[in-house]
Amino acid sequence: SSLARGRSMDGEAASEEVSYALVEYVGGIKAKKWTLETGQTYTVGRAGSGADVQVDHPSLSRRQCSLALTLKDSVPVLVMLDAGSTNGTFVNNSRLEKGVGRTQPLSEVRHLRFGECEHGYRFIASGGPPAPKEPTRRRS
Repeated sequence: SSLARGRSMDGEAASEEVSYALVEYVGGIKAKKWTLETGQTYTVGRAGSGADVQVDHPSLSRRQCSLALTLKDSVPVLVMLDAGSTNGTFVNNSRLEKGVGRTQPLSEVRHLRFGECEHGYRFIASGGPPAPKEPTRRRS
């Protein structure tokens, strides 16, 4: 990327920007991708509903749920709310309680399911600082 690594006022190295996306898999093949920004709230709903993320399946409500990505202590966190969809919203096969928000570290979110749609939904992250290298041990 063309972003140079800067330093913040307190002297710590600024990390490179990480981008996140929600990816739809149909039969194990990537079908759609929605880029998500941290700090923004996105609505999920049935196709034609005007939602930010539209899923073409009749079991979804027009207002299925809302989701947002945020950083808590530099760790990406998913915040989701199902305000009362008919067929439910599921995180790792666990149904969200209607009207009760759920906050979960993004690293623990394996997949999402909306209504009875059989497509799989996952979050992917790209960019950011390179992973730290393991120190090499010298043999004595």
